[in-house]
Amino acid sequence: MVRVNETPSSYRGTRFLLAMMAPIMMTVLIKSMFSVALPALRAHFELTADLTAWLVVAYILPFMLFMPLYGRLGDILGKGRLLLVGITVFTAGSVLCLLAPSLPVLIGGRIIQGVGGGCANPLCLSLLADNLPAERRGRAMGTFSSSGPFTFMIGPFLAGFIIQHLGWTYLFVPVIAAGLFTLVFVARTVPGGRQEQDTWDGLRTFDWLGFLLLASAVVFTIFYLSSRPITGRAPFRDWRLAAPVLPLIVLFVLRERSHPSPFVSLSIFSYTNFVRASVSTSLRLIVVTGVSFLMPLYFTDIYGLAAASIGMIVMLHAASFVATMRLGGWLGDIWGTRWPVLIGLATQCAAIVFLSVQGTVLPLTAVLAVFVVHGLGAGLSLASLHRGAMSRVPKRSSGVAAGLYSMIRFGGDMLGAGMGGVILQLGLDRQLLTLTAYQNVLWFLAGVCVVNSVVAVGLRDKERIHVGTYENHRGG
Repeated sequence: MVRVNETPSSYRGTRFLLAMMAPIMMTVLIKSMFSVALPALRAHFELTADLTAWLVVAYILPFMLFMPLYGRLGDILGKGRLLLVGITVFTAGSVLCLLAPSLPVLIGGRIIQGVGGGCANPLCLSLLADNLPAERRGRAMGTFSSSGPFTFMIGPFLAGFIIQHLGWTYLFVPVIAAGLFTLVFVARTVPGGRQEQDTWDGLRTFDWLGFLLLASAVVFTIFYLSSRPITGRAPFRDWRLAAPVLPLIVLFVLRERSHPSPFVSLSIFSYTNFVRASVSTSLRLIVVTGVSFLMPLYFTDIYGLAAASIGMIVMLHAASFVATMRLGGWLGDIWGTRWPVLIGLATQCAAIVFLSVQGTVLPLTAVLAVFVVHGLGAGLSLASLHRGAMSRVPKRSSGVAAGLYSMIRFGGDMLGAGMGGVILQLGLDRQLLTLTAYQNVLWFLAGVCVVNSVVAVGLRDKERIHVGTYENHRGG
């Protein structure tokens, strides 16, 4: 296997942390802006709710699938160098979206964006985990995790203005600019790594078949859950898409057990906290993305709001994330992983259930307050989950662990949008009241919160520190 020698001193200071946040902000910018564009895209292309969700899934599916690939290759080729490759691919996909003359080309550009954007989370997270002392990791992860919600505050406002005054096509101009800036900033800050062996040796022995088996299992699963754009059949009905999933998973496990350098070392799953945190963060993101997918459509269909107003609302929701993000990291350093996660989940669930039980349309201000409460809960748990997932994983496996963790996490991202669109469209097809159709999705998301609470109860980690110890490091 190719080894990478990286100089620890290169990673010290605020500049390195900002360089790790920049790729995350780049990918979140397009996600946040694109969510505000969903009502306009739905009207422009005359799409149903489940087909509208596929505009999101087309990005998230490759984004998620390539995460463990980037994580594994990062351990081989050098994480900094591979990060630059991913940023370049993402920016190229953004250019294609800007120039797209039709829906198929737009979807193609979104896929390329996802392929490139998948580099950000596993590589940045593993670089941070490799180079931060345990007693400062929670606080740094809190700052790192706030980069996404902070961008989510900027993106929706910007998107609302652009859509209302210029049209949704121009969303990709600031995204391209962000990609170019990130490419230059990271190139000047993070070394690519020096190779001790021939790169070809690492690529030749890489478990490409294992990656293809895992990716195929995930793709067929998603196709089955939201099959209308693929085969024209209703979701959960086309068993031809479900049939290959179990055989592919079995073949993947057998392959990984026998391969001398597996794509995913199954020993990673012996770290109980890693498994629980991965499942918990995936379930969490089902809820967060489900809410984020619904919000622009909800405020369009129920309240008739324009794009600029929806952008302001989504920005307010993101601001509530930021308000508790660093607090969650700080509490994780003091209490450990479990309690910040459970408190955050309880807060999210309460907000969602409140909206689900209403028999009439609430005043707009009341709904805004509930979404803010949901955001506060969602922000509280994220940094602790990041910290808990990586707390017991050996440094030599941090890249593949971060890639696998990110893939599982963003599997929830994709399911949140996909299932949200499917359940909403099923309700509309049954000719339910529009409000009731949206509430059905909210009940589903509330159920996911309950299941996640059961998972999170078992979270443990041994890197908690005394409050006084933390205070001694606050100025560091």
